[in-house]
Amino acid sequence: MQNLNYELDEKVAEVMKISLRETDKLKERGKLTARERINQIIDRGSPFLEIGQLAGYDKEIPSGNVISGVGVINGQKCMILANNFTYKGGAYYPITVKKHLRS
Repeated sequence: MQNLNYELDEKVAEVMKISLRETDKLKERGKLTARERINQIIDRGSPFLEIGQLAGYDKEIPSGNVISGVGVINGQKCMILANNFTYKGGAYYPITVKKHLRS
């Protein structure tokens, strides 16, 4: 079980690394990443449960090019979707559409 947890953590870290490649360009333009935008709208100190973080992993499309999950906004649980435009300009892939539909 511990090996599976380690493997999962490794894959999630790899996905995060892939999606963070283009953040320097965003910072130069004064823009926020999808995760930063989500962190700004959810209530302070509340968790964000990301869903489908490994979607597109086998095709090197980080998180299916869209960040989705459940967060708390003004005390209300909400489903949140944010397009990840740091990878290929936010292009839509079949896995992106699947995540949208499932959310």
